[in-house]
Parts: sequence; structure tokens; C-alpha cells
Amino acid sequence: MAPTPNVPLGIAIPQVFLDQPVDMELVQRFVTRAEELEYQSIWVQERLMGDTPTLEGLSLLCYAAAITKKVRLGTSVLVAPDHNPAHLAKQLSTLDNMSDGRLTIGIGLGGRLQHAQ
Repeated sequence: MAPTPNVPLGIAIPQVFLDQPVDMELVQRFVTRAEELEYQSIWVQERLMGDTPTLEGLSLLCYAAAITKKVRLGTSVLVAPDHNPAHLAKQLSTLDNMSDGRLTIGIGLGGRLQHAQ
């Protein structure tokens, strides 16, 4: 049987804890296990508003950078207009340096706005 090709896989870091407190031990186990299983990347999303409380993505990636060595860290997707450009650039460059260049950045303009009628 031929060997299976090495397909890069990524996985989302837990950011939402419905009806329960934030479980950073779960996040730590999840992130370290993803690296052990040789996932190529781990990802966060950005959601500033909505019905579901979500941990802030860049802070969560900083945490993940501190407890991993080789897995890539990604944003899917930062909403650029919601950030001060200079501050965001500084945050991203700091995270990239902290992780030895493992950061992958996805940037967007945002989603559809729903207007009250």
C-alpha cells in the first residue's frame, strides 16, 4: 500500500464556552494535543458582537504560542476596520516574534450588517 500523502491540516482552538466557565485547562490540553498529533496549524476567529461569548483571538494565540513550539498560529479572520491599524500591527508583530515566526494572518473587512427596521 502506498504511503498517505502528508496533507496539512489545521484545527480551531476552543474559544466558546456555552453555559460554563472558561476552561483554560481544556484549551491547554487541546492545543498541546493538536501539536502532538502534528496538526500544521491552530486557528482563532474574531467576533466582537453576537449572541455567543467568545474569547479574544489574539490573546488566545499568545497563550498558545507560549505552550507550543512548532504548530503555526492563525487568525481567521481579523476584522481590520475594528482595530487601530498601528496598534494591530504592533500586536501582530509582537505575536509573530513571540512565536518565532509561526503566525499566519487572515484579515477581512467584516461581515454583513443587519439594520434595524
